Amino acid sequence: MSRWLIGVAVGAVALGSPASASAKTYLGCANGDYTVMRGKVKPRNCVLPAYQGTGLALRSMRWRSWGGSTTYGRGTIDGFPGKVKAYAPVRVRGATCYTKVRYRVASGVYRAGRFPKCGTGIG
Repeated sequence: MSRWLIGVAVGAVALGSPASASAKTYLGCANGDYTVMRGKVKPRNCVLPAYQGTGLALRSMRWRSWGGSTTYGRGTIDGFPGKVKAYAPVRVRGATCYTKVRYRVASGVYRAGRFPKCGTGIG
């Protein structure tokens, strides 16, 4: 009976770690002059392109649930404490990328935009 219990425990560990768990999920961040987008994993600092052609600066971010269908971050947004929600992950050129972002600061809730691709580079 003890052999059966050990076998079940080993089988449960093997089944509990699917191959997709090692896949990375990215958020598209722009460079300083917004000419290049690059996918980043759990970025501490990131500039998201905004509707007005300026960037939304995310600084000192801490993320939870990264890699899931929705991830939540806390940090500084354009100099103000705030929260970020990235969601709607899509496979793009073999990588998974969050394509929508919402953020909240003291003045309200805003949508930063849709990102149809991670950018020109991944990593």
